[in-house]
Order: sequence, then structure tokens, then C-alpha cells
Amino acid sequence: MILTDELERKLCVELCDLLLDESCDLSQEVLSLVITRTVGRTPEELLADETVKNKLKTILPDGSQHCITYHTSIYALYGLIQLYSGKEPKFGWGNPVKGSDTGIGDDVERLYRIFRIREEISNPVSISVDNYTRLFDILLPTLTRLDSDGAFKDRHKVLADKLKAISNSTWMQSVYKRFTALLNSNRE
Repeated sequence: MILTDELERKLCVELCDLLLDESCDLSQEVLSLVITRTVGRTPEELLADETVKNKLKTILPDGSQHCITYHTSIYALYGLIQLYSGKEPKFGWGNPVKGSDTGIGDDVERLYRIFRIREEISNPVSISVDNYTRLFDILLPTLTRLDSDGAFKDRHKVLADKLKAISNSTWMQSVYKRFTALLNSNRE
């Protein structure tokens, strides 16, 4: 699809907002669910233990240790899964994941990588629409696999519907602009 600069900018902002807000919230809830299922304790219960907090501090990236106080922090959830779930990615924590690897650890690593990419976005238009689309193409199936019993099925659908609405809205605007331009050029 050929987009105008203004249309591309608008779409990038909408996709970035969706990635920053709703997809991050859903990712946090799904990761919390993964911890509860694999460890048998909630993140809140784990983080109430000083020993757990101290272990977590040793594996968190520099500058993110303050996140331990937030049981819904992606950093804290990722660290808790590393330490206690027993569900390591095929190629280990912190390493790239292949598309065909869909174990729990692999999918947790995917979500963490998307979170880290999201953190680096200072300007929504610094990433192309195609790259946002790739991120969502990875994110949505990953969330669905991790939420295997469908606890957040409705939230997955809402996120997918919002993504579709943004895409369809932009496509329709693009078609309308091209159609209008064609009509105007035929009048001249």
C-alpha cells in the first residue's frame, strides 16, 4: 500500500500507541499468568520474599532494579520466569528465538524482546508501518500461545480488532485519497 507522509505518520502514531498501551498491559497480565501456572505462586507472592528480590536483582539489567517493587513490571516478570519457571528458551535467555521455536520460554523471550524494542521508541515515526506490523505479527500469536487456556481471550480479540481497525481505516483513507486525486485529474 502506498501511503502519504501524513497518513504514514498518523498510522505510526496509532500503532505505537497500541503497542505502548494495550499490548504492554496484556503482555504483563499474560506473563503473570505464566508465572502462576509454572511456579504455582503469583508474582506478588514471589516478590514478597526478600530472597527472591535479591536473586532477581542479580539478573535484571542495569538501571531496572527499581522495577522489583512493581509486580507487573515486564523486567520483574521476565526475571521471575527465568529464575523459577523451569521453562528456558531453546537457545537460552537473552538469545534470539527462531520462528519455529514456540515453547513457553521462547515465547516469553519474544515478548521481552518486543518490550525492549518498544522501550527504544522515542518517536513513533522512527519505525515504519511495516516494522510495526511485523511486531504485531509476532506479538499476537505469542500472547495467544502463552494464554493457552484462553483466560484473556476477549482481550486478545479486542487488541486484534483495534489493530485491524487502524489498518482498515488507513487503507480506506489511502484509497479515498487516490480516488479523489484520480477524479480531480480527470476534471482538468
